[in-house]
Amino acid sequence: MFVSDYFPNEKAFRAMLPGKIALTAVRLADAKHVDPLEALGLFYTSETYRQLEDEQTKSWWESPRELCRDYLAADTRSVANTP
Repeated sequence: MFVSDYFPNEKAFRAMLPGKIALTAVRLADAKHVDPLEALGLFYTSETYRQLEDEQTKSWWESPRELCRDYLAADTRSVANTP
């Protein structure tokens, strides 16, 4: 069951995500010097996106700037751990 103090139901929660995701992708495109569509694909396959999609993590509360920061921090950690 979907329960939240901020969203009356899952449909309302899901309606909020596209705008936040688009703004995050634009920031990622600037930060990584890639096309916005490529940045969108990178974001959709990231752990940051998985956390954003899960209402229980409350990551949806973060701004696109913070989500971009989280993505870049995780990306940096994964590159550092690659042999």
